[in-house]
Amino acid sequence: LREFATRYHLPAKFMLCVARAYHTGHDGLPPWPGGNVEGLARGYRAYRQRGGTLPLVVAGTEIERYLLSNGFSRQDLLGMSFAGFIPYREIGLAYNLATFFVLTTLYESFAFPLVEALASGCPAIVPSTGACPEVAGGAARLVDPRDSEAIGAAMLELDRSPSTREQLRSAGLERVKAFTWE
Repeated sequence: LREFATRYHLPAKFMLCVARAYHTGHDGLPPWPGGNVEGLARGYRAYRQRGGTLPLVVAGTEIERYLLSNGFSRQDLLGMSFAGFIPYREIGLAYNLATFFVLTTLYESFAFPLVEALASGCPAIVPSTGACPEVAGGAARLVDPRDSEAIGAAMLELDRSPSTREQLRSAGLERVKAFTWE
């Protein structure tokens, strides 16, 4: 874990988002923006304005470039660090090191990142849309992905409440037992 944290320049404590700003095009369509990383950045800014200090590490390709080219300034991204792409065989290490996980996508059809977080014992904040409520089964903090104030408030809640994080961690480890490849 220490070697992984050093290689990706991870802080001692952080919240984690595993994101993708660009979806690859399907059926000849060009790549398009996705993942609601804009909502993530706005939610994190709201968290910091409420006094939150925990850094946000975003794993994913070109997220910082995408945000900077879409109206966000370096000041807007203060406290955020961008780890870049983390290979699947290593992403579990990021979940294991994170204080909690945040996902702000507008729609998840199954939410593999949520299942990965649950399986890693990483407390999670996930959207109240798409499949996340069903997949979470009460083992994650649900939030409206379009409401940056609500995202920030949920971040602050998990940051400041070790008991809530422990409750979600335990519930997540139990919930993930319901999922198999079958």
